[in-house]
Formats: sequence, structure tokens, C-alpha cells
Amino acid sequence: MSYSRVLLVRWSRRDVLAVVALAAVVAFLTGAALFYTAAKDRPTDLASEYQPAGDIREFASVDRARRASGDDALVLPFATLESGRLVVGVTPADRRRAGDLGIVVPTPPDSGLASPSPGAPSTTVRHDGERTAFTVSRVGDGGLFPDRWYVARPGVVETLGPSGALVVEPPTSSTGNSDDSVHAAESTTVLRGTLLFFERGTEQVLRGFGLLIAAAGVLATVTVTSVVGMTVTDRIETIQVVRATGATPARVLGLFATRGLLLSLAAVIVGFAVGTVVSSLVTSVAVSAGLSTTLTPRVSADAAALLAVTYLPVLAVGFVAGAAAAFPAVRRPPAALTYPSGSDGRSLLGRRLGVGLPAPLQPRVLDWRAAVPTAATIAVFATLVLLVLSGGAVAGPLAGGSSATVLESGAIHPIASSVPQSHADAFRDAGIAASPEILLFGVIDDRPTIVRGARYDDFAAVTDAELRRGHPSRERDEAMVGSDLARTHGLAVGDTVVVGSGLHPTLERVTVVGRYDAPGAYDDQLLVPLAAGQHLSTRDDGSVNFVRLERALGDDAPAEGVQVLDVTVDRPVTTPTVGVNVSLVNVADEAATRTLAVTLGEERRTRSVALDPSERREIRFTLPVPSAGSYRLSVGNRSQTVTVRSPGALLIQGLPDAVPPGSSPVVRVRTVAGAPAANATVAVGNRTESVGRDGRVRVPFPAAGEATVRATAGERTAERTVAVDPNATRRLGTTVRVRPRNVSELTAPTATVRLSNPWNRTARRTVTLRGPGTADERSVAVGPGDSTAWSLPLSRQPRGEYAVALALNGSRVDGTTYRVAGGDGVSTVALRNADVAEGGGLGVAIATVFGNLQVIVGALVALAGLMVSGTLVASLARTIHARERTLGIYRATGASPRRVIGLLCRDGLLVGVVGVALGVAAGAAALLVLASQGVLVFFGIAVVPAFTPGRLALVAGVALALVFVGVLVPAIAFVRRPPAALFGGDTASGAEAADSSETALPPTAGLDGEPGDDRRRPDGGDP
Repeated sequence: MSYSRVLLVRWSRRDVLAVVALAAVVAFLTGAALFYTAAKDRPTDLASEYQPAGDIREFASVDRARRASGDDALVLPFATLESGRLVVGVTPADRRRAGDLGIVVPTPPDSGLASPSPGAPSTTVRHDGERTAFTVSRVGDGGLFPDRWYVARPGVVETLGPSGALVVEPPTSSTGNSDDSVHAAESTTVLRGTLLFFERGTEQVLRGFGLLIAAAGVLATVTVTSVVGMTVTDRIETIQVVRATGATPARVLGLFATRGLLLSLAAVIVGFAVGTVVSSLVTSVAVSAGLSTTLTPRVSADAAALLAVTYLPVLAVGFVAGAAAAFPAVRRPPAALTYPSGSDGRSLLGRRLGVGLPAPLQPRVLDWRAAVPTAATIAVFATLVLLVLSGGAVAGPLAGGSSATVLESGAIHPIASSVPQSHADAFRDAGIAASPEILLFGVIDDRPTIVRGARYDDFAAVTDAELRRGHPSRERDEAMVGSDLARTHGLAVGDTVVVGSGLHPTLERVTVVGRYDAPGAYDDQLLVPLAAGQHLSTRDDGSVNFVRLERALGDDAPAEGVQVLDVTVDRPVTTPTVGVNVSLVNVADEAATRTLAVTLGEERRTRSVALDPSERREIRFTLPVPSAGSYRLSVGNRSQTVTVRSPGALLIQGLPDAVPPGSSPVVRVRTVAGAPAANATVAVGNRTESVGRDGRVRVPFPAAGEATVRATAGERTAERTVAVDPNATRRLGTTVRVRPRNVSELTAPTATVRLSNPWNRTARRTVTLRGPGTADERSVAVGPGDSTAWSLPLSRQPRGEYAVALALNGSRVDGTTYRVAGGDGVSTVALRNADVAEGGGLGVAIATVFGNLQVIVGALVALAGLMVSGTLVASLARTIHARERTLGIYRATGASPRRVIGLLCRDGLLVGVVGVALGVAAGAAALLVLASQGVLVFFGIAVVPAFTPGRLALVAGVALALVFVGVLVPAIAFVRRPPAALFGGDTASGAEAADSSETALPPTAGLDGEPGDDRRRPDGGDP
């Protein structure tokens, strides 16, 4: 047989063991790659509809902003008022350009300021020591800008003195400027950045996956070098012969390099099969066990590409390691390929490590140099396990079973959930700390950043956050930063940050006023006020994503007995009597009786009511009211103020708060009882108009200014003040009411909206009426002087205060609030209308996207243990193989297999203790280096290495057990061979030995100082 075939394809049992060990490494990489590719598309699929709408950068000066921006950029200068509010300069061209990006920018007035929120008719700002008054008009929804900002013409900003500029650019555009100009920005954010958040986070995970490949490369190097090194030792006689008969060193080196490549190739094939099967099997077992996971690891096109990139380094390592193992055999002449006579087979490193140690601590068979590959292998294992344990410490608070999160029932993801903010009140009333929150996935300075809208006190109550510097946020433009996020983003108290929404083209500009420490990933978030979070998520109905609770719900339940569900008053509330309706329910399991007292002012009525279990009943009381005025109504533990009016009192309806000059809106004059005031007159200035039989009259407003509208009918009068503003638009009259006004937990109220058109042309609008958990949108056309109305049934809600908002063409114009009253204990309605999941909101989000991460982590840790075990078996087998002649002497002189295994295990544990100590220390140091370089940041969450004594002891204990397995497996294989075979030097089986017998020389020597001398006594002493 050709020596080339002998050196390439004649594999011994150790070669097969090497393939198995290296296949474990490949199986780990395969499982990691399959899970990664299965997971990476999940969040991007979820966020695919949230393509970035634009990039926003803030600059400290307008000139710098213009120099750093591209031709298609939108430069918006701003000035800062004494109150801290911003005045942003916008031109009509800016507004049109923003519209091309799908961004809503308010229309600036011709003069003065405009505000998206209702404000005073004017405001005063200081400029150059003088006070200059600016008229403020309302423009509706601010869209991009918060409703506390003002918009104006750029000339107004120049008058006030610009303090900076915002630059809005298309998300795919390039600034066309140098990096210096880009870095000149104070802060950069992305509008609608959820998709980009997950893309950047995936890039961070991919960078971490590169670390896995590097770690596996270390193990592959140890494995291939160990096994090919044993092959070189076994084939030293063959190498000596082929070198002596004319083979060049390059030829021999190439053969062993190819042998290493073939071993790696076989391992890749086996490891691919094992990794694929184990990944699918773990997922199937998890699903069968009832663990939820949405991931399906499979060999997709993306997975195949990643696996190819992963396997190529492994093959390259095999090729290079094979050549490196054979290099000592080719750098010497053929005659020098023997151990020096008298060598004890100990390496110089082994002798140095053993200096000064007492005899009981000296290995009897093995060599101390085995501690080096052992330490390298354990370092990789320790790095992976400590990383998993540190990551678990980060993720633990997110999934803590002691906490809970209240989500919208049936929501596919927490960021798609919408629950009333008042749900938190229901749980606080029951003694459970609750934090209503909004979760946003943003990108700030090109880094994925988790932004959470919440009140700090509520957030701290459910998270155990501690203030470290500064003070809690008190204003809407103040934010707090977690300590880990402050480190990764370089943020400090006093810094200003522009924050973009994850789902909508909106922004906030906040100043960091405090830094806090919180457990786990809560320390990696930017905490903005709840009002700012509601603007970013365009929530004007008082809703939030979820409510986090300090603890899971126990046996909290409503109190038993007859409870008051609802108290309503007949409308209109007029003299001489008021009707009060009280709704009751018996929540007990048996019949119950309650004496109910109703008090209105000085009047009091009582009644005894008996109800069967679960029975509901409405009781009506009629109480006399002698005169108009305000009275206190009390029923049980509930009370409210009731305003009683005369039935004939006048009301002016349908009159807008602001009208343009020259307009003549239609006004309705009615009595409180609802009848038209046909005999009334309406006066504006010196002009008086008579009311028609239907109670309507058209009132002219010729000049700008404030106008008083006075309706008179006999001695009855009513007045309204109207702003006549050139910037006012012809708005529809709106009324939003909720009936009944006082709602119980078991009552489904109804919201009614009325639109009136006081103008002389038909008004067409898209009307949206939004209440807690529901919305109704429709297109309406209201003719001149006409009105239209419709109702929206609202769902039952737990006790608390709720908002109903009315929007016309997307801009909020009106709304109202109502309050739901309830009994003691946790609201049953809150539980009926929501899902309560264990853990924090972000933890629920992760579980929703990826399923049960414990399945992935468990599978990868199991594969990592298999990988390290295989590598240790291969490396320690080489060490044992180097001492096989000594083992042969032990066996030949009567040592039993158990005695030999005991000696090897004793020596293996001695060497292992040193290797484990070095490896754990090296792994911990590697994690600290990676953390300092910002590598251990995934989806904006920094994994901070934490080395507690318990953690280190756990890692060291498991590592030492793996070392024990690594010694035991080859030891058993060696003692199963006859003692005579341990003196042959060639581990080849029969056919291979026969093929090479003609060239075999007595195996009396080793290579390059490796143990090969058989002159040591069985007790380890010198002969």
C-alpha cells in the first residue's frame, strides 16, 4: 500500500474519536446557526410595516445644520423660550417636503405662534431684555412635534434668537458630507425605528455569533492538533522511512495537513447531521412538554449561507493544525526522529510546572503540560457558561414569576397591546403596585435603544430601581437613563436627546435629569414621562401598552355582599325634583340585604334592599330640590357634585370658540329643558338678531378681536365669549358625552358625538371617535346649519378614569372623560378584558417574538457541554497516549485495569484542577475584555459579566466534571487493550499493521521530547 494512503486514509480508533470530538464542535455551531437564522427574521417580520420614515439630527447651530445636511434635507431652526418650550420655524415648502416623507408638520401662522394644544390667547417671551407679546393660535394635532411646542415662520425664530436646528432627512439618503459634519450632530434618531431597531440588534447578535465561531476555532485547533499529533507519534517510523527514501518535507507536511483537513471534513458532515437533528429534537420535545416556542430551526437558504461561512474556518483550522502537528517531524533529518536516550518522556513545561510540589501532588503517569490544552478548552467553556449566566441575570427580572403584566386580551405582541391607563388604579386600590407603561423600540445614534414611557415612581415601585444621580423626571421634557444605557451611549445627566417613536413619525426632545440603577435589562433603557410616551405612540385616549404589577395576582377578589355598581342622575338636572338611579348587585354566594341611604344636599332617603345571589337591580329615588345651585349627592361610599338649573334657563349652543372675521355661524338658543327659545334675541356688539322659531339664528362677526355673544329672553340671559381670529378655521361644533356619567364596572356606557355645522357651506370630514378598547371611524357630510349625531357602545372597564376622544381628519378636536366606580379587591372587569402574563412587559415581548428562550439556551448549553467534552477527550487522549508504554509496564507487572484507571483519573484531576483554574480565570478575563469593548450588547441590552463566588464555583465544578469524563473515556479504551499492544507504538489495527510492517521500526523513541521511553518503573521512579 502507498505510504500516502497510509498517512491519509488509514484511520485508527483515535482518529474516529477525533472526528466525534470535532463533530461535537460543529454540532454546536450548527445548532447555534439554525436557531439564529430561525430567530433573526421573527422580529423583522413583525416590524416589517414600520419602515423608517426619516432620520432626525439636532445641531447646536443653524449654520452647522445647513452645512451638514444634504440637498433633500429639511432644516428646521428652533428657538427656546423662557418656559423651556421650543418655537420651530416652518415654511410652507418645509411642510410640503415633510408631507412627501409621510410626516405631518403643523401649518405655521402668518404672524405670531401656533400651538397644537389649547392655550391662552397670547403668551409673552423675553427678547433682548424686552417683553414681546406673540398671539398664539391653535392648529390641531402637532403630528411630528409634541403639542407643547410652537410653530412659527422662520422670521419669528430669528427674532427670538435661534438656539439650534433639527434636520430631517429621508432614511436612505446620504448627507454627502464628511464624517466630521455627521458627528457634529448633538443627537440623532430615527422616525418609526422599530424595524431598524431589530435590524441593528440582529447585527449585534451576529457579531456575538462570530465570537462563537472563534471559540469553536480554538477547540477545533486543540482537537485536530492533539489527534494528528498522536498520528505523527504513531507513524514516526513510517515518516522516518519515507523521508529516508526520498520524500520531501513539503510532501510529508502536505500529507498531514490533508489528513487534518479530511478529519475536519468528516467532522463537519457528522456535526451537521447531529446539530440539525438535536435542534429539531429539542424544539419538538419542548413543544410536547408544553413550552411555547415559535422558532422552527431548519436549513433555509440563509442558514445554508451562514453554515458555509461557519464551516470554512473549521476546515481551515483542520488543515493548518494538521500541518502544525507534523512540523516537528519534517524540520529534522530522518535519522534524528527519535527521543534522546535516557529521556524520561517529560516535557520541559511539565518539569517546570512540577517544581516545588510535594510528591502527593505530583502526577504519577500523566504530564503537567496537559494543563495547557485543558485550560484553553475550559476557557472557552467558562466564557460561554458565564456569558449565559450573566445574560440570565439580565433577563431574569424580565421574566420574573413574582411579577405580572396586564395586556390587551388577544394582542399579538405587547407593543400592539392597548389597555386603559386606569387599569393601574384598579390594582393600586387592591394594594398591588402597578405601573402603566408604553414600550418603544427606537434607534438613537445608530444604536438600538429601548425607550419606556412611564412615571418614575410607578416604575421604581415594580422594578426596585434606585436613583443614583440627579432627580426623578417632573416635566414632560425630562427623562431618566439607566446606568448601563448611560455607559453604552455615553449619556450623562444634563445631556439632551432627540427621541423618535418606534411606530409613528413623531419625536420628543428630552433632557436627562437623573440616572438610576435597576435589575437586569431595566438598566438599559431610556425612561421618558408617560405623556411623552403617549405622544410618541400617538395615544390620545389615555391608553398604554400594558400595566406592570409588582407581583402576580393571588386570591384577590371583589368584596362580598350587596355593592353599588352605578349611580346616575336624570338629565337634564332641573328643579323642582331630581331623579337618582342606583344600580346594585349581590356578589355573595347567598342572599344578602343592604340598607341604602341617598343624600342630596339636605334631603335624605333610605331603603332596605334584599337581593338573591348574583342578582342585579336598579333602585330609583326622587329627591326635592328647592332652588337651582350645586348640591352634593352621596350614595353609600360614593359622592359627586350635581349642578341643578332652572328648566327655563338659556343655553347658547353651536358657537365655536374661535371664528374668522366676516363669518356668520349659526347659533342655537335653547332652554336647559331642551326647548327652543323662540322669543329670544342674540346681540353681538351693537347688532341684535332675532331667534327663529326653531331657536336658530345666524350671527355675524365682522372684525377681529374678542366678541361677546349675549342671548336674552325676558329676564333670562346667557353669554359666550368668542375669539375673532384671522388664523381661525371654520371648525365644526362638536359635543362628546358619555352616558351614564357615573359608570360601574359591570355597566357598558355609551359615547355620543354630535357635529354641528354653523357655516354656510357643506362640511365633509373623516370623523374618528375613540374610547377605551374601541374606535369608530366614518366619513360624514354636514350641510349648512345642520347637525348629525351617533353613538358608540363602550366596553366594560375596571374602576378608574377613562378618556373618549374625537378627531376630525386625524386631528383631535374634542373629548371627555368619565369615571368607573367599583368595589374593593382586584377588579374582575380588569381581569376579564385583559390577559395577565407572568414577567415584565419586555420579557413578554421577547417571549412573544422568539417563544421560550429557555428552549434555545438549553439546547445550546447542552451542545456546548458535548462540544467541550469531546475536545477534552481528544486532548487528554493525546496525553495518555504519550504515556502508553508506562501504562504497558503497569499492566505487565500486574496492575489491574481498575488500578490503572484510578491512577489516570487521579492524575487527570490534578492536572484538571490547574487547567480549570487557569481556564475559568481566562474565560472571566475574556468576558471583561469583550464587555469593555462593547461587544456584549444585544438588542441594546448590555450583558454585564458578574462573577459571584457561587457562579465561579458552579462553572469550575462542571468544568472539572468534564475533565474527569475526558480522562475516563480514553483511560477505559486503553486498559481494554492487551498489555503487549501498549508496547507496540502503533495503534493501528491488524490490517493497517500488516500493511506497514515492512517499514516499521522498533518504537523505542518519541518525537520532539514526547514521552516514549519505557524505562520508568511502575511506581513512577527512575530505573
